[in-house]
Amino acid sequence: MAANFYDHFKNKDLQDLFKSLCSQNQQRKFNAIWKLLDELTAKHQTATSSASSSARTAKPFSQWIQDKPKEKWALLYDTNGRRYGIMTTNHAECYNMVMRSSRGLPLVGVVEFILYGCAKYFRERYMSISADLSNASVLFGRTITKYMETKTDKAQIHNARLLGTRENRFEVSCRDRSRRGVHRERTVQETVIGNDGTAHCSCMKPTLLHLPCSHILAACRELSVDPTNFVSTFYTKGAIAATWNQELFGYGMVRAYTAPNEQKWYIPNPALKRLKGRRQTRRIRNGMDEAEAGKRPKQCTQCGVVGHNYKKCPQNAFPASAEAGPSGNATDGMAEELPTPELLDPVVDSGHRSYMSAVEHKHLATFQCRPPKEYLELDNRWLQRLRGAGLLTFCRLVEGGPIGRHGRGRPRLMIDNSLITALVDRWRPETHTFHMPCGEMAPTLQDVSYLLGLPIAGTAVGPRVVPASWKDDLEIRFAGVDRLDDLGALEPHPNARGPAKAWLLQFKATSLHPDTDDESVRRSLEAYLLWLFGFIMFKNGTSNSVDKVLIPYAREIADAPEDAVPLWSWGSAVLAATYRGLCDACSKDESNARFQGCALLLQLWSYERLAVGRPIVDHRGYEAQYYGQHDDDGPTMGTLWVCPRERTWANEQARRTYPSFVVALDRLVAEDVIWEPYSAAAVGSRAPYGLSSMCTSNETLWYTTASLVYDIYIEPHCPHRAMRQFGYAQQFPVPRVIDRVTPQDHRLSRLGQPCSGTWVAKVEPYVQAWDNAHQDVVHPVAPHTDWWYETFPTWYRPRTRCHVTYADTQPVPHESSSTDAYARHRDEALAGA
Repeated sequence: MAANFYDHFKNKDLQDLFKSLCSQNQQRKFNAIWKLLDELTAKHQTATSSASSSARTAKPFSQWIQDKPKEKWALLYDTNGRRYGIMTTNHAECYNMVMRSSRGLPLVGVVEFILYGCAKYFRERYMSISADLSNASVLFGRTITKYMETKTDKAQIHNARLLGTRENRFEVSCRDRSRRGVHRERTVQETVIGNDGTAHCSCMKPTLLHLPCSHILAACRELSVDPTNFVSTFYTKGAIAATWNQELFGYGMVRAYTAPNEQKWYIPNPALKRLKGRRQTRRIRNGMDEAEAGKRPKQCTQCGVVGHNYKKCPQNAFPASAEAGPSGNATDGMAEELPTPELLDPVVDSGHRSYMSAVEHKHLATFQCRPPKEYLELDNRWLQRLRGAGLLTFCRLVEGGPIGRHGRGRPRLMIDNSLITALVDRWRPETHTFHMPCGEMAPTLQDVSYLLGLPIAGTAVGPRVVPASWKDDLEIRFAGVDRLDDLGALEPHPNARGPAKAWLLQFKATSLHPDTDDESVRRSLEAYLLWLFGFIMFKNGTSNSVDKVLIPYAREIADAPEDAVPLWSWGSAVLAATYRGLCDACSKDESNARFQGCALLLQLWSYERLAVGRPIVDHRGYEAQYYGQHDDDGPTMGTLWVCPRERTWANEQARRTYPSFVVALDRLVAEDVIWEPYSAAAVGSRAPYGLSSMCTSNETLWYTTASLVYDIYIEPHCPHRAMRQFGYAQQFPVPRVIDRVTPQDHRLSRLGQPCSGTWVAKVEPYVQAWDNAHQDVVHPVAPHTDWWYETFPTWYRPRTRCHVTYADTQPVPHESSSTDAYARHRDEALAGA
């Protein structure tokens, strides 16, 4: 309709006026614009006929529009507020704008783009309205709420006068927008508030928009009637939530729908095509022609062969199986000129948990990684030494924050065994990363800094020689601790592999006399550090004792002067212990297996970056309480998950949720990952009072590729495999990180071996290399862009097992009920098949 009018009248003013006519909702304005169009078209007709007698005569507007039904083009004549079809002519252009980035993809890629785009569309809109479902003061969506507020303010300047006798009929006069004084005019609207719950206004907005206008609101003010009764139920927050709460499930868990094309296509070389005309010569030219012409033959400087240069040397060619990069070149995006490495080692994969569950269909059990049940408070006399060792921020995190409501204890983070086990299934020792469907991810030194606040700079935590008489030495050192009189005598140290936890808890800060000597305070600090090292930072195979190799570190911190406490790289040591725990756990299938790593780091890392098992926490006002209690240092990003007073779980948090976490990780897409949770905007919105200085003090070491060391554990750090977590473009393919450490050094173990100086000599080169870790760093290529990531799944997915599916060995048939919103059991059955 509009296009025909534009062809009929080329005047821009007429076109804009016709648009205004189509969108009018009041009859008087509609008639006024119609009359103006008749006048302007008559002038246009006169000007056109006088300029050229041969020009086509334009019809007047009333004569041209009389045969077109008004309900098809005028908003004022809608039938009961119902629109006629799609009131636009450019919906095809809208679809092209949305699909512009997927035009070059194959059909399967287009389907994936539509599916994931719709899932994101539904998820974002449901999350936007779900925050207001529990708020009784919010009745409608944000757009309607803003509309009602604007109309309510406008209704304050209206004058409503009751005229009806049997019905509530009002005459509402509106203030004129432009004229003032004696020339002022007021627009008057007639409003009727029916006894049957309906409302009508001469401005027609309630009928067309199903919303009360400002005139209705002015009348409701006089009658003391709630105007929200005249808002359509389709605008309520419940209706909006019911629209977007439907689940969309992927199809990739069933099987792969892409298959390689085995048929070979031979494309002729266009350079050999015979053109028109006679060939210049039939003789095949060789090197003699170049010599006769005075040109020297090319000789390669790399291999010495005559006939090519070093740029075209066959030794630099990549194998035919090498994948092309984003620009189509086989060398584009490669960190090193090496053949494409395989991400899965067949030897390692045969005993991996992912192979057991996805291929052998074994029912795997969860790991045991329970945190300690006791609660240890910090003593103010320890703070100077803990600050010098770089452990104060982490100790505040473990302590748990302010006291809870109604005198409850300090809330602490409970380790989720199911979540940790699901992450272990995704860990690959070949690359030291989690293999997710959207790419490789891993906890790095950046996560350690922001979540735990541990120092990264300092000497590596290498092995120490502990004498065989360590137990007697401990009992002698702690024999003179001045404890409270009512606690009784000290219990003897039990027969354990290291310092026993029950024995260490006898020397808590609350067990000391208020005016005790400095020696007892230092021994209490030493016992606390052993508890912190053995049961929070570094877990061993036992649950009742600390590894005895940590005794020298705790002793040196406790005995050092307050202004000369030695500094070790505790952050890199915790990450190394976590890597070793993941590498060992990914091949265990025992029902009582323990995870020997920092489970606290893994869980906080999952909360920050993945939308799996994440609790909904309310930390509003917590930072002020934290700073009011501890003025010496600030919180970390992990503190916001550990210390909030109230916590509500977003996903189901019943027992034995391991299958649910596995399925959630199988369906993980790039849009579900928070790739940069530590950006300035994210930190400012969640921690407006700022973070601890330990979170950013060692920023230069986040990109190091030096091997991480803890005791005899030597683990490579792999930031170059997870560059998108730093906001940079991910290069691919990259060599396996396990090749940076020799297999003999990576498999060092103390099982059956005495604690001697042999270990110190083997690990000493890696300890010394950590002193120069700031020199061996990864240099980012470019910031991350969607264009760079488009070709990454094409290279990544065929080389890894993206969908590690949980299969129940004894499935229970699903019984349908009337409350089933979606047939979820179909997806579970297909996943098991």
